[in-house]
Amino acid sequence: MDNLLESYEALHDPDGRQLLEDLLGNEEILLFFNQDEDPAVFSFPAGYRLQEVIGECVGFVFYVTNRETTFLVSFIDHDMLLVNGTVADHLRRITGDRS
Repeated sequence: MDNLLESYEALHDPDGRQLLEDLLGNEEILLFFNQDEDPAVFSFPAGYRLQEVIGECVGFVFYVTNRETTFLVSFIDHDMLLVNGTVADHLRRITGDRS
């Protein structure tokens, strides 16, 4: 996963978490947090299901990947959505549509 940290797409948007459903689709995903805060990892059978949970929570830093770790999505506490790997092009398409 280290190579995923080398380059990324960023979007500053307080509502950026709402893009998760479009970004993550039907693929199984893993949700995790800063390890020193909570070492738990949660599996979701489909990425779009994550929005159901995240949408009910107060803002917090989280990370999402798939089992193959071909992407990393993060929403940090400065209203920044950070995306890289295989979903980076998809974020560019989505945000291009919003312009």
